[in-house]
Amino acid sequence: MLQERKRHTGVNLYQCNYCNKHFPHRNELVVHLRKHIGEKPYQNSQWDKSFSNISNHRSHKIEQIREKRHKCSYCDKRFATKSSITKHVRTHTGEKPYKCSYCDECFSQKYHMLQHQRKHTGEKPYQCDHCKKYFARQDVLMVHLKSHLGEKPYNCRKCDKRFARLSGLRQHQNIHTGKKPHQCSYCQKRFSTKFVLTEHEKIHTMEKPYQCSDCEKRFSQKSNWIKHKRKHTGEKPYQCSFCRKDFAQKCNMVRHQMSHGENNISM
Repeated sequence: MLQERKRHTGVNLYQCNYCNKHFPHRNELVVHLRKHIGEKPYQNSQWDKSFSNISNHRSHKIEQIREKRHKCSYCDKRFATKSSITKHVRTHTGEKPYKCSYCDECFSQKYHMLQHQRKHTGEKPYQCDHCKKYFARQDVLMVHLKSHLGEKPYNCRKCDKRFARLSGLRQHQNIHTGKKPHQCSYCQKRFSTKFVLTEHEKIHTMEKPYQCSDCEKRFSQKSNWIKHKRKHTGEKPYQCSFCRKDFAQKCNMVRHQMSHGENNISM
């Protein structure tokens, strides 16, 4: 999707793979791409309208500010449309009229219910044109697009690891602080990231979504599936830094490096 051109002239460095238009800055390309994929991240919570760029969002707010005719009886906040105040009132009443057709979970807004149902159906309507990967949500696709640009604005101060999303940085920081906010609903074990929790819970549910394309063996955890596939491909990504011997698994490489002396082990 996103193609970064080599820096020759200092202008128009970033190219859109949809229409081949060029831009001098990454953020301009990202804003432009929203026109192609239909993403409108700037949502006006009061007027049920979304915008692809922040300037249009601000202009709309100025135009509508004079038309706040509907007043909330709980907090005196005013809204321009009846549908907007109806949604707002649910934040006070806790009403959740939209129920998932696959489970008992309910939602205050229809959009959130439809988004949730994709977890059950597996529907992923948003595709990255660069690597053909599919996504269930537009905002996740946009974050993914940044990976093709190499854009990772969020930096961990402990280890300098960078992230495309603030949520990714916050989850990563739990590793340094030792915080484990995610608890398994089956055995009460706690984890630092939601992804690790999700992988762990598959042990209890016996879910095995990862299938080997060579021998059809199934795995509950992605990490075990990746390790297994190396038996078929012969891939050995871990190399001893002393004798250059290659290994399929990191633990075997570390065990081997001990033969060179404990003081020389590089994790």
